[in-house]
Amino acid sequence: MNFLWQWSRTDGTWDQLAPIPEPCGLAFHTANYDEFIEDGMMVFGGRRGTSGSRCDSTTPRVSSTLWFFDISTKTWTEKTTSGDVHGVWGHASTFFFSHGPEEWTGIFLHGGRLQDGSTDNTFRFFSTLAGTGTPITFVKLSSTGSQRMFHTLLILWDMGDNELEPDDDERMKVMGGMRSTQDWWIPQSAYNATTTMSLNYNAWQKRWDWDWSTSEFSYPSANGVWGQAGLDYSWQSGGVFGFGRAILVLGGCHGTTCALTNDLYVYKNAGQTAPALLSLLGVMFLMYADRACF
Repeated sequence: MNFLWQWSRTDGTWDQLAPIPEPCGLAFHTANYDEFIEDGMMVFGGRRGTSGSRCDSTTPRVSSTLWFFDISTKTWTEKTTSGDVHGVWGHASTFFFSHGPEEWTGIFLHGGRLQDGSTDNTFRFFSTLAGTGTPITFVKLSSTGSQRMFHTLLILWDMGDNELEPDDDERMKVMGGMRSTQDWWIPQSAYNATTTMSLNYNAWQKRWDWDWSTSEFSYPSANGVWGQAGLDYSWQSGGVFGFGRAILVLGGCHGTTCALTNDLYVYKNAGQTAPALLSLLGVMFLMYADRACF
């Protein structure tokens, strides 16, 4: 499908907006909201359909197009891209607003399945600071860790008493996911380990760099999880927004047999106090599914 719906939390209603200009439709793409720079939504990648009223059979099945949806004008624009940009689907992405060096404000992407059928483990970035009308350059940061798709890329900030002071506690977590070497719907491996990217200052070269590390944190299921939904969550403490931060992970498939789950987990820093609501959520959520559809 290529439709776009907007839900209003004010009155609890849905409104259908202009569809994304992809006549074949998209699935397994990512969407990230940039409220700080362009006030819009970036949609990248995805697996295109094979039929549609204007679907061209010569169109690549895997999209490498970057679309921007302007929130104020409700219009779509295809961004001009360059650099290390590839068609990918089933990848993970997140918007990162850097409290330190502003050049790291933008969209980070990881993994996914490429046009040739291989599963990727590359960590990429593009800045959103350039503004409207400027080409977007994709930068390859590293290719480290497990190749995976259907995972989450989430931000965990623990800024102590000064949220404007950059430190090595600004980090991203690659969580869960699966890898398939043949048919994409038949997982060969499912992951529960978490890989962490930390923003650290390189005093020798006098610059900020992202460093890979394997976190001690693992998803509670030893069989791994993939296809889950994730959210990095902030709350107010003492009138300061963003003072604390936690990660929520909901649902997904366990293991290589895709045992569907409705578990809800919260992860936070040691010694950090989450709101009472998060503490009481437990592991069960009112979400039901009776089959997996591929």
